[in-house]
Amino acid sequence: MNRMNLRTFTWTAMTCTAKFWLDPVQLAANFGFRAHELRTIQSIVIESKVRFLEAWDGFFGDNGR
Repeated sequence: MNRMNLRTFTWTAMTCTAKFWLDPVQLAANFGFRAHELRTIQSIVIESKVRFLEAWDGFFGDNGR
């Protein structure tokens, strides 16, 4: 994984948090989610990856990479 690309997505629910690298989609950290919940979240992140990356770049521009 290219660590120069720092774009991530964080999913939080109640007291649980999961952080995913966006390119490529990969779990970076998990605090409290069960395996089946992580699979569901990862599927959502994969399906929404392009939208998340566009939003990230729109907010941070090239400096956010």
